[in-house]
Amino acid sequence: MHVKLRLSLIVVVIALLVFFVSTALSATPKPEGTLVVGLFSLAEEGFLPDRCSGTASPLWEPVYDFLIYGNSVNMKPIPGLAERWEYSKDYKTLTFHLRKGVQFHDGWGELTAEDVKFTIELNARPTSTNLRSSDLRKIASMEVRDRYTLALHLKEPDPMLWLSFSTADNTGLGILCKKYVETIGEEKANRQPLGSGPYRFVEQKSGDYAKFEAYDSHWLVVPEFKYLVIRIVPEESTRVAMLKTGELDIAMELGMNKIPELEKTGLRTIVQRNTVTDFIALGGLLIPEDKRYVEGYHRKDPWKDVRVREAMNIAIDRAAVAKDLFHNFAVPAPIALMLPGWDKLPPIPYDPKRAKQLLAQAGYPNGFSFKLLTHDKEPMLPLLAQAVVGYWEAIGLRGEIVPGDYATWRDTNKTGKTAGWLWTHTLGDFPDWSERLMSYEMPNASTPLWEGEETKSLVRKTLAEMDLKKRDADFRDLAKAYRAAYTHIPLVYVARLHSVSPKVGQWSPGHQLYPKNFVFARHAKPLNTPRLFTP
Repeated sequence: MHVKLRLSLIVVVIALLVFFVSTALSATPKPEGTLVVGLFSLAEEGFLPDRCSGTASPLWEPVYDFLIYGNSVNMKPIPGLAERWEYSKDYKTLTFHLRKGVQFHDGWGELTAEDVKFTIELNARPTSTNLRSSDLRKIASMEVRDRYTLALHLKEPDPMLWLSFSTADNTGLGILCKKYVETIGEEKANRQPLGSGPYRFVEQKSGDYAKFEAYDSHWLVVPEFKYLVIRIVPEESTRVAMLKTGELDIAMELGMNKIPELEKTGLRTIVQRNTVTDFIALGGLLIPEDKRYVEGYHRKDPWKDVRVREAMNIAIDRAAVAKDLFHNFAVPAPIALMLPGWDKLPPIPYDPKRAKQLLAQAGYPNGFSFKLLTHDKEPMLPLLAQAVVGYWEAIGLRGEIVPGDYATWRDTNKTGKTAGWLWTHTLGDFPDWSERLMSYEMPNASTPLWEGEETKSLVRKTLAEMDLKKRDADFRDLAKAYRAAYTHIPLVYVARLHSVSPKVGQWSPGHQLYPKNFVFARHAKPLNTPRLFTP
């Protein structure tokens, strides 16, 4: 009897355990519904970041995991795939210690240091168009110390290189599966991505949408929405109409004049202030130190003369642009790069009379002609181009606006063959500008926006400074030098407007140039699915 009683008790205990475990599992919230996001553009729409601009980064975030995440408010680092990282005393070795047990989708195995090494190598290749390619080329060698430890040995000391692996610096560097890419080939992996992120890739129709499905279990976050659909909707009026009808749940990058209309219909608006700079870059200004420099081709345009650059700058009424085009949700920009101290610089005055005098002094009393390329990287750029050309016509400058494709122009700019051209551009506000200066402002930069003897030595001085407080002071001196030399045609620091339907609860787009954090969006009535943190 005692044996039978014991057996009965054991059966009851087991049954109770099974009941409680199954109840606990069933009580864990699961993703529900579909989140549809409407974006202005995704550029190349690819998934391998070595061949796509950061504009495509909203596609990368659902599929991949990142070494370091960034707080959306204060940009402070949050451990991701890298549980911790440290520098050597001389800042020439950066070591990452990876999280154990992170699995790639569809049974492709555990994410290890070899996958991180492979991702860095892919994006550091000479053919890479990744925004961080020049940063990654600072790495002299990599050492896989064990399955979860990777040491980067740098050519030069760099205390801020870790930012190249953080989502706080706009795009982040999603970690690829080495085995998958090598097995199916890069071209196929670019269109059929596989990562270890919160969503798996389902399908994509180029020029239209990409669809993703959430995992019920993920080390970082279980998304509240079962499906994520990212749609390309170029027309702003169409994005607004689709938001009103419920075809979109989030509409990105809308004109500030839409706020009354959106709020009247009960749609929540989100304004990100001073998110990006809209400006115009000057072509053909490579200096002899640049390997792409050609005597007789470069530095022959009128704007090689600082007097011409000043005239082109002071001919524009930036306060009027901020008011009329951005409804005062923009700030006149004194420099194109939002370097520390930009807000202390004197504003660029509006003085068309002096602009004409400067042109005459520089030998252009009758002005000159040029071509201005504008593209679809930012919705307002074409309209800004028209406004600026109008101001320049008033002082005798004759601009031909040429619509173009950003990806094609980026490749043209990379070759340095931009003499005779100006082009519209936009840049975000970066946590640290040292890496960007290498990419945009130095000889042999991957995406040259300005090269000049006036600033070159100051940039090098700033990059060589290892004391971060002293480096901040150098950045402020550099900002003053850019303002004095009129290195670009800065226009405005722009706020961005996004709107969400009543279906969406907590969601922050972050402070970066490219939209993100869709994987962290909650329902209006939160499901409270598991997550380690919310950026």
